[in-house]
Amino acid sequence: GDQRIDAFGGWFLPPPESAEVAPGARWELTKERWNDFLRMGGEFWVDAADADAPDEEHAAHVRDFEGQLLRNGESDLVCWLAAVEAEDGERVAVIGFEGTLDSHAKQDYTSDFDGTRGEVSARVEHEMRIEGSCRFDLDAGRALSIETGIAITTTITERTTQESKGPR
Repeated sequence: GDQRIDAFGGWFLPPPESAEVAPGARWELTKERWNDFLRMGGEFWVDAADADAPDEEHAAHVRDFEGQLLRNGESDLVCWLAAVEAEDGERVAVIGFEGTLDSHAKQDYTSDFDGTRGEVSARVEHEMRIEGSCRFDLDAGRALSIETGIAITTTITERTTQESKGPR
Protein backbone atom coordinates (compact mmCIF):
# COMPACT_ATOMS: atom_id res chain seq x y z
CA GLY A 1 0.00 0.00 0.00
CA ASP A 2 0.86 3.66 0.03
CA GLN A 3 3.48 4.03 2.78
CA ARG A 4 2.23 7.57 3.50
CA ILE A 5 -1.19 6.17 4.40
CA ASP A 6 0.31 3.30 6.40
CA ALA A 7 2.14 5.86 8.53
CA PHE A 8 0.33 7.09 11.63
CA GLY A 9 -1.84 9.99 10.49
CA GLY A 10 -1.26 9.43 6.77
CA TRP A 11 -4.99 8.93 6.19
CA PHE A 12 -5.43 12.70 5.96
CA LEU A 13 -2.73 13.33 3.33
CA PRO A 14 -3.72 14.22 -0.24
CA PRO A 15 -3.90 11.29 -2.70
CA PRO A 16 -0.45 10.26 -4.02
CA GLU A 17 -1.36 11.35 -7.58
CA SER A 18 -1.96 14.92 -6.35
CA ALA A 19 0.44 17.58 -7.43
CA GLU A 20 2.33 19.55 -4.79
CA VAL A 21 -0.32 21.15 -2.58
CA ALA A 22 -0.25 24.64 -1.14
CA PRO A 23 -2.14 26.08 1.84
CA GLY A 24 -5.82 26.30 0.95
CA ALA A 25 -5.77 23.16 -1.23
CA ARG A 26 -8.71 20.77 -0.61
CA TRP A 27 -9.20 17.05 -1.31
CA GLU A 28 -11.77 14.39 -0.52
CA LEU A 29 -11.16 11.74 2.09
CA THR A 30 -12.48 8.37 0.91
CA LYS A 31 -14.68 6.27 3.20
CA GLU A 32 -11.98 3.56 3.06
CA ARG A 33 -9.37 5.94 4.49
CA TRP A 34 -11.84 7.15 7.12
CA ASN A 35 -12.68 3.55 8.12
CA ASP A 36 -8.94 2.82 8.43
CA PHE A 37 -8.53 5.86 10.70
CA LEU A 38 -11.46 4.77 12.89
CA ARG A 39 -10.01 1.26 13.25
CA MET A 40 -6.80 2.73 14.66
CA GLY A 41 -8.56 2.96 18.02
CA GLY A 42 -10.70 -0.15 17.58
CA GLU A 43 -13.69 -1.18 15.52
CA PHE A 44 -16.17 1.59 14.87
CA TRP A 45 -18.89 -0.73 13.59
CA VAL A 46 -20.42 -3.63 15.48
CA ASP A 47 -17.75 -6.29 15.97
CA ALA A 48 -19.32 -9.72 15.47
CA ALA A 49 -16.48 -11.44 17.33
CA ASP A 50 -17.35 -9.49 20.48
CA ALA A 51 -21.12 -9.66 20.08
CA ASP A 52 -23.10 -11.10 22.96
CA ALA A 53 -24.62 -13.71 20.65
CA PRO A 54 -26.68 -16.53 22.16
CA ASP A 55 -25.90 -18.77 19.17
CA GLU A 56 -24.11 -18.96 15.82
CA GLU A 57 -27.24 -17.96 13.89
CA HIS A 58 -27.47 -14.70 15.85
CA ALA A 59 -23.72 -14.11 15.36
CA ALA A 60 -24.23 -14.56 11.59
CA HIS A 61 -26.94 -11.84 11.67
CA VAL A 62 -24.51 -9.50 13.46
CA ARG A 63 -21.75 -10.21 10.89
CA ASP A 64 -24.22 -9.53 8.06
CA PHE A 65 -25.24 -6.22 9.69
CA GLU A 66 -21.58 -5.21 10.02
CA GLY A 67 -20.94 -6.03 6.36
CA GLN A 68 -23.95 -4.00 5.25
CA LEU A 69 -22.85 -0.99 7.29
CA LEU A 70 -19.40 -1.10 5.67
CA ARG A 71 -20.72 -1.61 2.12
CA ASN A 72 -23.54 0.94 2.38
CA GLY A 73 -21.40 3.73 3.77
CA GLU A 74 -21.40 7.07 2.01
CA SER A 75 -19.03 9.85 2.90
CA ASP A 76 -18.75 13.53 2.28
CA LEU A 77 -15.41 14.16 3.98
CA VAL A 78 -13.08 16.96 2.94
CA CYS A 79 -9.54 17.74 4.04
CA TRP A 80 -7.58 20.92 3.47
CA LEU A 81 -4.05 22.11 4.03
CA ALA A 82 -4.38 24.97 6.51
CA ALA A 83 -0.64 25.70 6.74
CA VAL A 84 2.88 24.32 6.69
CA GLU A 85 4.78 25.43 9.78
CA ALA A 86 8.30 25.00 11.09
CA GLU A 87 8.42 23.24 14.45
CA ASP A 88 11.74 22.25 16.07
CA GLY A 89 13.41 22.37 12.66
CA GLU A 90 10.81 20.07 11.08
CA ARG A 91 8.14 20.88 8.47
CA VAL A 92 4.67 20.32 9.95
CA ALA A 93 1.52 20.26 7.80
CA VAL A 94 -1.61 21.43 9.59
CA ILE A 95 -4.51 19.59 7.92
CA GLY A 96 -8.15 20.30 8.72
CA PHE A 97 -10.98 17.87 8.00
CA GLU A 98 -14.78 17.82 8.25
CA GLY A 99 -17.81 16.11 6.84
CA THR A 100 -20.27 13.28 7.33
CA LEU A 101 -20.17 9.50 7.13
CA ASP A 102 -23.57 7.82 6.78
CA SER A 103 -24.58 4.19 6.54
CA HIS A 104 -27.52 1.85 6.98
CA ALA A 105 -28.32 -1.84 7.31
CA LYS A 106 -31.53 -3.88 7.19
CA GLN A 107 -32.38 -7.43 8.19
CA ASP A 108 -35.42 -9.66 8.21
CA TYR A 109 -35.17 -12.92 10.14
CA THR A 110 -37.00 -15.39 12.34
CA SER A 111 -36.14 -15.47 16.02
CA ASP A 112 -36.79 -18.42 18.31
CA PHE A 113 -35.85 -17.53 21.87
CA ASP A 114 -36.98 -19.10 25.14
CA GLY A 115 -40.21 -20.56 23.75
CA THR A 116 -41.18 -17.49 21.76
CA ARG A 117 -40.93 -17.44 17.99
CA GLY A 118 -41.05 -14.19 16.09
CA GLU A 119 -40.49 -12.47 12.79
CA VAL A 120 -38.10 -9.55 13.10
CA SER A 121 -37.49 -6.71 10.67
CA ALA A 122 -34.80 -4.26 11.73
CA ARG A 123 -33.17 -1.21 10.13
CA VAL A 124 -30.26 0.79 11.52
CA GLU A 125 -29.34 4.23 10.19
CA HIS A 126 -26.04 5.66 11.34
CA GLU A 127 -24.74 9.20 10.80
CA MET A 128 -21.46 10.68 11.97
CA ARG A 129 -20.57 14.37 11.77
CA ILE A 130 -16.80 14.76 11.94
CA GLU A 131 -14.45 17.72 12.31
CA GLY A 132 -10.89 18.05 13.40
CA SER A 133 -7.27 18.61 12.53
CA CYS A 134 -4.06 16.68 12.10
CA ARG A 135 -0.54 18.04 12.63
CA PHE A 136 1.63 15.89 10.33
CA ASP A 137 5.46 15.94 10.47
CA LEU A 138 6.37 15.90 6.79
CA ASP A 139 10.03 15.05 7.46
CA ALA A 140 9.36 12.16 9.88
CA GLY A 141 6.30 10.93 7.94
CA ARG A 142 3.93 10.65 10.90
CA ALA A 143 1.27 12.59 12.74
CA LEU A 144 2.30 14.59 15.78
CA SER A 145 -1.32 14.98 16.89
CA ILE A 146 -4.87 14.35 15.73
CA GLU A 147 -7.82 16.18 17.28
CA THR A 148 -11.26 14.89 16.35
CA GLY A 149 -14.80 15.85 17.29
CA ILE A 150 -17.46 13.30 16.34
CA ALA A 151 -21.22 13.54 16.79
CA ILE A 152 -23.04 10.24 16.20
CA THR A 153 -26.74 9.75 15.57
CA THR A 154 -28.07 6.19 15.38
CA THR A 155 -31.70 5.37 14.59
CA ILE A 156 -32.93 1.81 15.07
CA THR A 157 -36.33 0.79 13.76
CA GLU A 158 -37.48 -2.72 14.62
CA ARG A 159 -40.75 -4.49 13.95
CA THR A 160 -41.36 -7.81 15.71
CA THR A 161 -44.28 -10.19 15.40
CA GLN A 162 -44.22 -12.88 18.10
CA GLU A 163 -46.14 -16.02 18.85
CA SER A 164 -45.80 -17.76 22.17
CA LYS A 165 -45.82 -21.52 22.56
CA GLY A 166 -47.61 -21.05 25.87
CA PRO A 167 -46.52 -21.68 29.43
CA ARG A 168 -43.87 -24.25 30.15
